[in-house]
Amino acid sequence: MNFPRLLIAGTHSGVGKTTLCLALMAALTRRGLAVQPFKTGPDFIDPTLHEAATDQPSRNLDAWLLPNATLQSLFCRHALARPEKADASLSGLSLIEGAMGLYDGQGSGPATSAAHVACLLHAPVVLIINGEGLSLSAAALVAGYASFKPRNSENSPVDLNPLRVAGVIINRVSGPAQYNLLRKCIEEQTSLPCLGYFAKNTLPPLPARHLGLVPAHEMHDVSGMLAALAEAAEKTLDIPALLALAHSAPPLSPPPFFLPEPAPAAAAPLRLGVAYDSAFSFYYADNLELLEAMGAELVFFSPLRDKHLPHSLDGLYLGGGFPEIFAAKLEANYAFRRDLLAALESGLPTYAECGGMLYLCSFLTPASPASQECSKAPETFSMSGFFPHAAQMTTRLQPFGYVEVTLLRDSILGPAGRTFRAHEFHYSRLCEPVAAPALEVRKADGRTWSGGLLRKNVLAIYPHVHFCGCPELARSFLSTCRSFQQARNFGALPQIPRGA
Repeated sequence: MNFPRLLIAGTHSGVGKTTLCLALMAALTRRGLAVQPFKTGPDFIDPTLHEAATDQPSRNLDAWLLPNATLQSLFCRHALARPEKADASLSGLSLIEGAMGLYDGQGSGPATSAAHVACLLHAPVVLIINGEGLSLSAAALVAGYASFKPRNSENSPVDLNPLRVAGVIINRVSGPAQYNLLRKCIEEQTSLPCLGYFAKNTLPPLPARHLGLVPAHEMHDVSGMLAALAEAAEKTLDIPALLALAHSAPPLSPPPFFLPEPAPAAAAPLRLGVAYDSAFSFYYADNLELLEAMGAELVFFSPLRDKHLPHSLDGLYLGGGFPEIFAAKLEANYAFRRDLLAALESGLPTYAECGGMLYLCSFLTPASPASQECSKAPETFSMSGFFPHAAQMTTRLQPFGYVEVTLLRDSILGPAGRTFRAHEFHYSRLCEPVAAPALEVRKADGRTWSGGLLRKNVLAIYPHVHFCGCPELARSFLSTCRSFQQARNFGALPQIPRGA
């Protein structure tokens, strides 16, 4: 099938990929084109901005969390196919924002990199470079990125032969004169077309904090910011050339997508509560859709605003996010915390990741630059109290990156010994050692650590999981929810007390 597509990559992190992608997405959407956004890697925040620019949920294409065939299949499920007789200027396309630099992947190799994903999807690559202080050296930079073929390690073979760097956009030039100079150098020396530029200090800055950019739903006047980016793109990017390049992508034959086992025909829907608000928003869209395909009815709620849990839940999903930013509001919502605690104590199956785990602890203390020690300082906030642990925000990144996880104990995600891939990225830590950890975490370099909180039917862990990479995890979770539902319906469980 024909899937018009581009992968926007950079020479390194901070070169302006997200800003440029948002500008192009907003400009194309404003022209009336349908744009399906994607992001390589495990990022939760940039996709919220993509969705704001395109009004389409952005999808993660992570070559560590997903097997190659699953990644290809998910892309083809969500990408916008071109009708056979459609005018190329009117049909939709897919824009993929690459993470970090083009070749930056797992460890010192290209596996999981934007280049890896571009090759899996045979997507033309537009390379973003920083033009500050360059002239002819810009051509050397572009030529190196376009022709580089890294040697594969035995443990991580990646075929980069399909990689096609097809054009260049230059960021942070001083103005049209420098752009024209760099364009002349690059096009004469490399034969790659330059497709536009952005001058420095002309684009609105994107607000950031410790995990990266601020999510779209927290930004002030995100629509105004996107309008300004679209205006800039219309002025200095060669949008017709970019569209032509997207339509030059070769056809793709999607591999079959695994089909989850359907729920029994006579089974009642599983009501799965999903915490979703400014404090808890880190969910892969494909995770939620897979749970729905497996028979879950998603019931969204807000620990910040709601006074009670939704009624008759069969399970609970607490994603990551920023509970530390909203700790005072979470603490102040005492009625909800009491409701939640009663539900967890009754045996409600619950899966919590990262920020969701912090909310299930007893206390959360914001980071203090003067001290990294845990203490019940005046700024310490009470959380739900289901686990008797205190959590401390720190000023530095804790163990992070791509990991392999092994369950040490039977839990709602499956039996002890089950192994799956995941990603960690957090600035918090638990203050007390975990007496009986739920899992072991291993990095590719051999480092290991244990963690995870497990009590009753509740599992809380730091790693983030993509269920499509290991559907057995979702299947085990929902199986536990089904057992809970049946036990409750047959009167084997006490009714969950409701707060006043």
